[in-house]
Amino acid sequence: MAIIHAEHLKSLVVKLFETVDVDPVIARRAADHLVEANLAGVDSHGVMRMPDYIEQILVGGLARTDKIEVLRDFAAVALWDGHLTIGQYMAWLATEKAIEKAAAFGIGMVSARHSGHIGRLGEYAAQMANAGYIGYVTANLQGFGQRVAPFGGKYARLGTNPHAWGVPTGGVPMVIDMSTSVSAEGRIRVKMRRGETLPQNWLLDNQGNPTTNPADLYGPPHGALLTTGGHKGYGLSLVAEALAGLLNGGGYPRNTKDVLSLENGFAVIAIHIDAFGPLDEFQTKAAELMNYMKATPPADGVAEVMYPNEPETRERARRLANGIPIEDESWNLIVATANKLNIPVPEVQ
Repeated sequence: MAIIHAEHLKSLVVKLFETVDVDPVIARRAADHLVEANLAGVDSHGVMRMPDYIEQILVGGLARTDKIEVLRDFAAVALWDGHLTIGQYMAWLATEKAIEKAAAFGIGMVSARHSGHIGRLGEYAAQMANAGYIGYVTANLQGFGQRVAPFGGKYARLGTNPHAWGVPTGGVPMVIDMSTSVSAEGRIRVKMRRGETLPQNWLLDNQGNPTTNPADLYGPPHGALLTTGGHKGYGLSLVAEALAGLLNGGGYPRNTKDVLSLENGFAVIAIHIDAFGPLDEFQTKAAELMNYMKATPPADGVAEVMYPNEPETRERARRLANGIPIEDESWNLIVATANKLNIPVPEVQ
């Protein structure tokens, strides 16, 4: 396991992007997002994805500059086409636009299609919450990456289709970020690279049989993740398809092979709390709610009750102090990409 300081890792990611001629502003925004995901302990959406991103850029699957086209801009809503703009930059910009519209109209929404992979949705939900707004984000894969079986089905038809919400509390915001599958795909990849097995009832093999081997997801032929909460996750996944794929005219799962590369459609909604009442009163009540949850006596075997975003905040502090752990296979792939581009790699522990 490689251990690397956050700033050294961020510098390496920026150099990787800029060496393949990504706009410096976009490179910095994407690097910030990826390393922040690792700091939060969400390694599935962190720098392990860099070799894939660089390969996409080199073959024309991701744009090097801002290619965002505003297709419609009407009052509180906007419709964008990213034309494969790097997703961590595009989603950040869309979130800022949703906040801007919410400030003017009480609520703001941007739905976007043909974006690069946007990464960890929780960051955009926190972006809105830290600005004093209730935030919501969802995303789909526009028909690519069908890795999740619909409830009751044997074979994959859906993406992992995450949802995230952010609520300001006056301190650390409440942020919930969840895939509608029992696990994010990247987490399965991390477990495979670490030589770990999966819990029961996460994955089906290519014959539709339960399996604990993460490699069975990738095949070929590939297996299928199950939805979280059975029919509940399935229903939420279809909501993501409606908001992030159908509404913006992007893409959605169907029996076709015309979607050949990883891209996201997504929707961002910001709600202006002051349109309903004073923000400070809301935050006081939200903090009281969170504290009431935390005051619950913990169940046997549980150290304490936390609210969503507390574990990530604590992990961030630990990793800032002690460095970010990256499994050997992921780090070796990053090093190979850097060597290919003649970029020096920082020393790791």
